Amino acid sequence: MSSKGSVDGRRAHAKANGNRVNCCFRIGRDLIDGGLAAGTARAEDYNINRYHQPKDEFDPKWTFEGTAQETAVAVRVGAEIANSSRWPAWKQGAEFLGIRAGSDEKRR
Repeated sequence: MSSKGSVDGRRAHAKANGNRVNCCFRIGRDLIDGGLAAGTARAEDYNINRYHQPKDEFDPKWTFEGTAQETAVAVRVGAEIANSSRWPAWKQGAEFLGIRAGSDEKRR
């Protein structure tokens, strides 16, 4: 879903120092200002120079605009599901497709 300047894209957890993975926060790589190159550089810098190190602290320059955008998307998706008679579906071939199909009648 992409709207109001948000950017669709899969986000991978970045590795830091070879084997540690940033498991606490997702870092969006495809930035509205600067694109994928800037986002990748920022994520790599954070993971190499700050993640779980003395410099890993709150930065008052953070705007949390991305968090607000993701929250707005989640609210819109939740409202759409809540106000719809349709349920989200698993893709063909998904391991849980059969389990969901077994409860179809209970959700009608």
